[in-house]
Amino acid sequence: MGRIEQYWSDITVYVVEFTSSVKESQIRRNRKTLVFHSYVTKDEVYQLIPNYLANVVEVLYVDILEDGLYLKEQTTTDRKEKLPVVP
Repeated sequence: MGRIEQYWSDITVYVVEFTSSVKESQIRRNRKTLVFHSYVTKDEVYQLIPNYLANVVEVLYVDILEDGLYLKEQTTTDRKEKLPVVP
């Protein structure tokens, strides 16, 4: 396992726009920046939005903004004290 894989996870940042229902027949347009593991496809993001956000009426678009890295958590066994990342 190389240095990158040891300490980092690949992620993809998406910009998502969708409509949601609010009070009595009002529709609100929403734009959010969301982060997923890199193995999640754009088509899967379209399916995940209505499943994990409330009152979604329609997903208008999903665009890939950027690829990135997410630092894996480095903690002691009791999960109270964070360990420093070793270079």
